[in-house]
Amino acid sequence: ISTLKFLNNLLNAAANSVALNEPRLANSGGGFNPRGDIRSAQFIRELMKFGFEVAKVNPTVTTTGETVISEFLNTLWKGGDDRKGQGGLNQFFEGAKSGSDRVKLLGFGDRLVDAAQLLQGADLQAQKKDAKFLSQLLNLGSSYTALNPITAAGDQPLNFFLSTAYQLSNTRLTAQQLDSFLQSVTNPDVVLFANSDRLKTLNKITDVSLQGVKRSNEFISKTMGVALTGKGISLFNIKDYKGVKNQANPLALVGVERFINIVEKVEAVYKNDTPQEIITRLRRLYYPGDSGWNLINEITNQQAFAALLPNAPNSESDPLSPGLLAERKVYAAELGSLDKDAYAILTAKANENGKEDNPSPYLVIPERNEMIDIGHLLLTLDALLHPGSNAPYSDPYYNVPTIDPASWVADVGVGSVWLTLQQRGTSQEGTPINLKLSSGTPTKEEIDAYYKASAPEADILGDVDGFGLFDRFNNPGRKDQRFSTHLKRYYLQNDARFDIHTRWQTFANEFQAKPIEATFDADDLTEVAKQAWVSRINKFNNLFGDGKFSVSPGGLGRNPNWNWAYTGDMFERFSKYVQEQLKNERNP
Repeated sequence: ISTLKFLNNLLNAAANSVALNEPRLANSGGGFNPRGDIRSAQFIRELMKFGFEVAKVNPTVTTTGETVISEFLNTLWKGGDDRKGQGGLNQFFEGAKSGSDRVKLLGFGDRLVDAAQLLQGADLQAQKKDAKFLSQLLNLGSSYTALNPITAAGDQPLNFFLSTAYQLSNTRLTAQQLDSFLQSVTNPDVVLFANSDRLKTLNKITDVSLQGVKRSNEFISKTMGVALTGKGISLFNIKDYKGVKNQANPLALVGVERFINIVEKVEAVYKNDTPQEIITRLRRLYYPGDSGWNLINEITNQQAFAALLPNAPNSESDPLSPGLLAERKVYAAELGSLDKDAYAILTAKANENGKEDNPSPYLVIPERNEMIDIGHLLLTLDALLHPGSNAPYSDPYYNVPTIDPASWVADVGVGSVWLTLQQRGTSQEGTPINLKLSSGTPTKEEIDAYYKASAPEADILGDVDGFGLFDRFNNPGRKDQRFSTHLKRYYLQNDARFDIHTRWQTFANEFQAKPIEATFDADDLTEVAKQAWVSRINKFNNLFGDGKFSVSPGGLGRNPNWNWAYTGDMFERFSKYVQEQLKNERNP
């Protein structure tokens, strides 16, 4: 009787599904069209076969209260709100664009349900019969088939359950791979739902040059198969994808939700920290400065950031030695007690101009096609929260504000320094090895290359979001919120003007009240305003060119004859980019 009721509910939901009546609605003015799937004998036969496969499981309904649309098997099995059953079935079929595609999807769904019943994991025995779990497994299969996945000629078979079920129809192997995929996952249905959502986002990318990439089974498997912990799923960024094998460390590309989850764990471990202290603790993973510890290694780096941010809470009381100070930093063992993967993700190094050459990982927002440098975000925010620097920054000869070496001014200025030194036949340590000059005078393309190397979009977005988060901290009603709360409201929720949707307006407004009488809010900056910014950037360039931030007993070797001829070119590229983003933000 339960099976018959379920099949009846399934057929009724299909009859009222928009996705299954699209030809009728589109072509026949409301009358039934024989080409509609719901009038196809083959489709109905496959739909009933699919229903029998589900019914054989005798699903359990564990959801109490309101059932969401994505859990459509719950509704169809137990009865209830017909609209949710129809809506869920419609979502299941919406990615299949033809009758034959929908028939294939039903067969694929059969195999996924069968494979689920072969799961061996002790913690999956209840899940594999749960209607909620099966709904999310089927939704994931639907999102996968909507990508029309492909395997390139010569590729080796993947250890990927969706590919195995879809292309090889090997139910037992599918079950083994699904077992492995869900191993040690606390909430399998949440993980399946989150992955389904990621694949839907992937499918929205319209760039013609990326269509083959997003359909690649290898890419899809890597997108899904990284750092599965609750809702936190790291995601490869398709925009810079040149083949999965070129990605040195997949953990260095982390989703926003997962990063916020890790920040919450850091806050739990260091529960006595203020929000500002949490920011400094995280920032020092990438840009340290401790006024005296570990000076044998990376002495220049250590002292440079100690002098830049002396007012940040770089130290804390040493719990093992009362009366002494210890570095304020994130310790692997302490964070690992709450999340075994978190420290590895926080310390993963993204590819910027070379293999793992960036100090920090990148946040990835695929729906915006963005990567954001986490280190730049934290450094900018920490510098804005704790202004005031020591020598050499405060030296009247240089007079460099704290924020400039910590944010976009440095990103823009470094390209000018690299290009000038290369033109002189010298270079600094850290200059990307791929930056060359074909002749004594750089071409426009070569200037572009130097700018992109010193100020990649991920760095600039990190800088700008640092300003946006600082704007939130500056608001009296928000300044005492936890850092993780600021991140949630900024990246994941609409919060008036205090979120990512107004990042460029927030950034532009920061400059209106500054000594320089200029703002990026104008359509075109005046020549006076441009020159004011170029002069300010060149103060940083003098410092960088003289000593690369080093602090030595004898001071910096000052060169009064620096001529940074390309700072204007670099700033021009930056300001045009900002103005373009402003226009896009105002007129989405």
